[in-house]
Amino acid sequence: MGIDINQLEMIKVSVQEMKALQIISSDEPDLVELEQVILQDPLLASTVIRYANSPLYRRTAEISNVHTAIQLLGIRCIRGAIVSATIHSALSTENTVGQRILSHMLDISALCKLIARKCCQKAADDLEFLGLFHDIGMLILAENFPEQYVQLLDQASSESKPVDALEKEVFGISHDQVTVRASHDFRLPQQYQDLLKEFHSRPLLTEIEIESDQYVAILSLAHYLLISVKQNEDCFYETLGESLESLKELLVISPEQWVGLVEEANALFFSTGD
Repeated sequence: MGIDINQLEMIKVSVQEMKALQIISSDEPDLVELEQVILQDPLLASTVIRYANSPLYRRTAEISNVHTAIQLLGIRCIRGAIVSATIHSALSTENTVGQRILSHMLDISALCKLIARKCCQKAADDLEFLGLFHDIGMLILAENFPEQYVQLLDQASSESKPVDALEKEVFGISHDQVTVRASHDFRLPQQYQDLLKEFHSRPLLTEIEIESDQYVAILSLAHYLLISVKQNEDCFYETLGESLESLKELLVISPEQWVGLVEEANALFFSTGD
């Protein structure tokens, strides 16, 4: 099957979400206007507040309003909240495969932020967003071809084949290409688009030369960290290229730091609270 990306039904961005994205993408975002736009969309408003209350931000008190959430999260994290709200509004609760993919995206997003805090704190928000967005193409393919995608995931699991490689066999394209198409709708910076368009088919990293190399290494390492922590069907087998050890070396993560990351990830995913 050879499919035309332009014929796929993409995830629709609402009017209010598009307005918010336009504000965020401007050179000098108006936070007052952004707050007004978000308040006009109940789902978007609740998602922004939920983001601000995430365990990743370790707030001492619960955030209960959009104004405070915007002040605490900042522009980069608001973009992630908009993407999350858009996906939740488009994804049927009955679509179990779609829900699995979304869970994977959220998990990788959280782990990207954990890793970035160890080796490049200033990029933690960018990595959190990239982790969320990186497999949106997978979600779109699953929505357009639900039966075929279920079979594809079953085959990937039973034969230990990368999902992206099987996508090329079945559809003629991988979800990376669909992700880049979606990135236009969400007004992603060109740096993000360039990174995501060949995430699974890029040359192997041998050293960190530029910022994007570091981003790619962290996004890849987050997949290994997820496998280390969950070790179940929520982990999709994807082409990563570099080994776990080489990624830790590239990012200068010591054995002790890796153990600490695994412990933090376990606490994030499995803590039951007081």
